[in-house]
Amino acid sequence: MQKWKILAVLTLAAGCSKQQEAPQATPPDAPVVAPAAMNVDLLKSAPTDVLANEVLNYEPIAGHHFEVKAPQRCGEFKPSELTARGVTCQVTAPGSHKIALNICDDAKTYCKPVRYELTATAPAGYVADGSHPKVLQPPKHEHRAVDGFLVNQPDEAVASAKKDGKLLFIHFYGIWCPPCNMLEEYVYPEKAFLDATAGMVRVMIDADSDLSWDWKAHFKIGGYPTVVIATADLQEIDRLVGSKPTAAVVKWAQQADAHRATPIETLLAAHQEPAGADAAARKRIGEYYAARREWDDAAKWLDGHADPAAAKLSIEVRQHIAKREGDDVAALALTQQLVKQFPSDISFSSWTEELLEKKAPGAEDLVQPAFANLERWKTSPDLGDTGYGPADVWWMQADLHLATGDKVAASAAYLKAAQINEELAKSSNLTVARGANMERAYALHKAGENEAAKALYTELATTYAAEFSFNYNFAHVLNELEERDQAYEYVKKAEAHAYGDNWLRAVTLRAKIEHAMGNADAAQATIDGALAQAVVPRSTDVRTHGYLKRLRSLRDKVTQPTN
Repeated sequence: MQKWKILAVLTLAAGCSKQQEAPQATPPDAPVVAPAAMNVDLLKSAPTDVLANEVLNYEPIAGHHFEVKAPQRCGEFKPSELTARGVTCQVTAPGSHKIALNICDDAKTYCKPVRYELTATAPAGYVADGSHPKVLQPPKHEHRAVDGFLVNQPDEAVASAKKDGKLLFIHFYGIWCPPCNMLEEYVYPEKAFLDATAGMVRVMIDADSDLSWDWKAHFKIGGYPTVVIATADLQEIDRLVGSKPTAAVVKWAQQADAHRATPIETLLAAHQEPAGADAAARKRIGEYYAARREWDDAAKWLDGHADPAAAKLSIEVRQHIAKREGDDVAALALTQQLVKQFPSDISFSSWTEELLEKKAPGAEDLVQPAFANLERWKTSPDLGDTGYGPADVWWMQADLHLATGDKVAASAAYLKAAQINEELAKSSNLTVARGANMERAYALHKAGENEAAKALYTELATTYAAEFSFNYNFAHVLNELEERDQAYEYVKKAEAHAYGDNWLRAVTLRAKIEHAMGNADAAQATIDGALAQAVVPRSTDVRTHGYLKRLRSLRDKVTQPTN
């Protein structure tokens, strides 16, 4: 027996006390020699036809785990993430690829090799060198410009910053994104904001356009809005995620400007390890890694930090790691630690909801303190610094009422959130406010005021008829209300005016509606047509891969035989 095979057997034997079958795993540089399919039933899903550059997420069936000490391979490609509960890899080349995984049962009675073959097809716009392809659904209109911002002109922004020695203020937005609209409508026109960012080149980047992919990958943008302040050489100084009121954004921009000489890259060069770094540097670097969802690095820099905000983030980071590892017990214990250590935090009610959902011991005792906490935040002058607004606090209260089973009180709280957004909409500089009205319409729906919600959605979809967002959100609500025919008309409008990732969202919703209408064949045709046209970037740091995963999951549901 070859040496590498002996080592693989010994390694697996250490993980299975009563091993019956040891996997004959593939060495790093040897081809897989195995039957076309072996033990595939140990995987929840084993796709045989995928797109080149698509991310594959393998999970074992219940009661089983991947043997992390054994080789796990997707053809010639190594996993980008490997835990006991999941293997993630990316097939970046078209053609036939042999999958070689190794799974053990949790009782440690056996380990088995999983072998099968898949075919990767070059999708539309595929480029072999890995550069970003162009989207096939270009925007039908330009986004409304905000005074003082360049719109979708990254090269021009960099050139201007270099020429004038300025920083970059980069607003990653989605036209469909209410918090993005909130910043654009209520913060960016304000004199205080313009004064605070006068030494910066302000640029807005549409996160759904192909021109955004390089910058999204560089900065690892995971949600919208995300605002990054960076040097002209694209060295990140700080970032803000979500919408905040003007005063909070101004304070954040001023703090970032004060750090213009020490971008994160400079800090990392000076402090390659946490030992020896001062508390401020550790916090900034830890926050940077956490914002990029690089949990292991974030934990390294934040663990043991005395600053309350850093200590809280450290626990949240370890929660992400526990969930990634499939350790639900550890994740729940960390939520309990957050509740105990930060009883005044704005997220206290959300943590309480999670503990109620998990039926954790003592969760019921947290309900009244959680409601009291929300009441304090409603009048707190520090609310804006949290990134939440008054309507958000009422929304959180409504969610907590739902978690306790009080639907009547939840509806009243959702209605209060709608009323606050109605007042905010009146202060917009638009004839029909975008962000506040979008939030208001969905709050009305959650409150059970569906006729009022539909009237507002109709006004929005009429005013902004050529936009994806309002048609899509109206279709989503109509589908929830089981008004399928009307939902179908609006989702087709959303699809017609969508591009990039939003186009994938639109066709996914369309297929869901078709399936709900009892037309599984049409749903499958919609999904297969979308997969045939999808543009798949090689970079896994853009959200396209998440939308493709949802589309694949829906296809599995649609094609599943019915009894």
